[in-house]
Amino acid sequence: MTWAYAGVRLFLFIEGTAFVIAADEDMVRHSVAKHFQDPNARHVNDYLDKVIQVPFQVPQVGVGDLRAYMYSLFVSAHSADHITAVQSFLLNKLQNTWKSESFSKDDILETTGEIPALRDALSVADRLAPILATAPSVGGNPRIVKRLLNAIGLRQALASSRKMSVDLSTLAKLALFERATDSIAAQKLYQMVMDEDGDAASKLLLPTSKEEASLDLPDEWKKHEAFIKEWREMEPHFSDPAVLRPAVFLSRDVMAPAAVKTGLSPAAAEALPALEQVSSVNSPAGKAAAEALSSAEAKKVMAALVDELRKQDWTKKLTGVHGALVLALEDPGAKADLAAFVSRLDLETMHQPTRFLLNHHQIV
Repeated sequence: MTWAYAGVRLFLFIEGTAFVIAADEDMVRHSVAKHFQDPNARHVNDYLDKVIQVPFQVPQVGVGDLRAYMYSLFVSAHSADHITAVQSFLLNKLQNTWKSESFSKDDILETTGEIPALRDALSVADRLAPILATAPSVGGNPRIVKRLLNAIGLRQALASSRKMSVDLSTLAKLALFERATDSIAAQKLYQMVMDEDGDAASKLLLPTSKEEASLDLPDEWKKHEAFIKEWREMEPHFSDPAVLRPAVFLSRDVMAPAAVKTGLSPAAAEALPALEQVSSVNSPAGKAAAEALSSAEAKKVMAALVDELRKQDWTKKLTGVHGALVLALEDPGAKADLAAFVSRLDLETMHQPTRFLLNHHQIV
């Protein structure tokens, strides 16, 4: 960024010219700190003050903004001819929120006409917006919201093709749980709904009653306790877990991530992404993830890592090779599997640092 800025200033430094830089300030701070070997906060601030003289923070997405965005997406899907008029209406309302002006699904349906599927979708937007604005791993990010809605729409289409009775709001609530927690917490939810006693499951799915000061959550849910409390309050409420079973079937057996489909245990499913992100064979996090695995789990995780390595160009820098090495150094069986895979590669064209690394640790 420094060189780019200096270059622009050098060639275009003329009177009356201004430069607009759009950047994530947190990423800039991180990059500056890393480049200058972690200077203190004052040095980072001095750098930013020198480069950017008129800072402007993009406001955090609010509930109203998010609801309007979701309304637009649903109108585009159900009544595309009216999207321009609807977006103009929503923009006007958002610009006048300081006057306490608001909007509702009935306002939208006055423009589009009564469309049952659209009314249902807008109702889902009303319920989702408040929690999506603050939910972990979502935080009102429009890209993530759109991706989540696309996933919900796909599941609804699959349910319809299989003659499964699943309403949009149920799919939305389940998909939000999966997004804001993790695979281990989601697997526990699936297990409760599909396998466990209905009464026990319903107590954990319904909002906490006034008589209960708190509820003892499963261990798999405890680190997500704040979100799950909000999630339980969100409509629809599931007094009968059987209502969730078609939606859970879609998530668990049809839309399941590869780690679940290949039979990875919860510990292995958690170790796999941790090892994929390792960038050094001396990574404490990678070593801890590898040490937590049994020999059988280590071989399964190595198979998943090798599958990802198989897709990459070995003449270039790889992603995941350090994690595979960490696991190989921890487990002899996993090491043998990695060596068997590497033995079939062309060492002459292999990325030289990768080849050196594999040779140093006796993989080749």
